[in-house]
Amino acid sequence: MVKDILFYSLLGSDVFLLIAVIISLLFPDKRIYPPPEQNSWQNYSFLFFHHLALFGFFILGALDWNTFLFQHLAWKIAGGIIFAAGLIIAFWAVFILTFRRSAGYNVLLISAGPYRFTRNPQVIGFLTSYTGFIVLANSLLTLIIGVLSMTYVLLTPFAEEQWLKKKIGPDYVEYCQKTKRFF
Repeated sequence: MVKDILFYSLLGSDVFLLIAVIISLLFPDKRIYPPPEQNSWQNYSFLFFHHLALFGFFILGALDWNTFLFQHLAWKIAGGIIFAAGLIIAFWAVFILTFRRSAGYNVLLISAGPYRFTRNPQVIGFLTSYTGFIVLANSLLTLIIGVLSMTYVLLTPFAEEQWLKKKIGPDYVEYCQKTKRFF
């Protein structure tokens, strides 16, 4: 019962986030992400659903643990290593950029740490950790939610780029020319 409620809540959350990012891509003047202002409905709703999707994903995996395909220990080890590697990358990126800048406040161009190699190390870290956790949790429900979460996470840099070009200016354009979006 709790697992079902959580699954459908996460499904709704991921659909909202996906629609929000698509609207932001197609209609930048009506964007939801990045939020137009810190104290806006766009900011509060995106952060709420993003955190629900993020933390709920891991809780769902724990509640539906080991109910799918990967029964061999090697899958658990591989999933755990991939998950840990993704978390290290994501936390390193957030540490360098800071939580406030990661949320779109006090925007500043950062090209140190993992940002030397890619413009979106947080995205790479999250995608890697989601993949690892999907394998580790061995749950069909986690796979479904994980794929939806990974889709909106993968699209967020495309919504951010035009916004960052306006916020930071020519320095960001130059950074984009020198540093790859992902790899």
